[in-house]
Amino acid sequence: MHQVLVPVDSDSDRALAQVSFVTSLPMRPDRVSIVLAHAVADDGRGPGDDPIAALGSLFQWQPTQEATNETQADQKPEPHKISSVLEAAKHLDEAGYEFSVEEISHPVDEGIVSLAAELDADHIVMGGRKRSPAGKVIFGSITHSVLTETEKPVTITGDDHHVDAE
Repeated sequence: MHQVLVPVDSDSDRALAQVSFVTSLPMRPDRVSIVLAHAVADDGRGPGDDPIAALGSLFQWQPTQEATNETQADQKPEPHKISSVLEAAKHLDEAGYEFSVEEISHPVDEGIVSLAAELDADHIVMGGRKRSPAGKVIFGSITHSVLTETEKPVTITGDDHHVDAE
């Protein structure tokens, strides 16, 4: 069975592009096992949605453990309730693919690499986005980090691979 890890962020179009790529692979659905993965911030935002945290990471700032524990009360949504995950799951289900949903630990790039190793994934399918060089410096690049930190094959899909709604 071919194991594919599909880490999705909060953008439904990117998530659909990622799973559309997977469903276009020349393999029968019963020969592919897919894991949709999503990192959920304590306030419900996905990775890349918090510019303050991104700037904090630029300056090597980290919240204190007490502050982290205080914000982790029951307000953290589950990955399978995030709209991008729901859209991707619906597409996979309609195409006849088996899948599971996992949460990625923070920092997200390390969580993706770690989950891929834990699953012994055969393939990682990342969603790419266009960023300026300055944007990459300020906000970093999870995709770049995954590419440099894993030995697994990685495919990066773009925003232009859309699924036709019927």
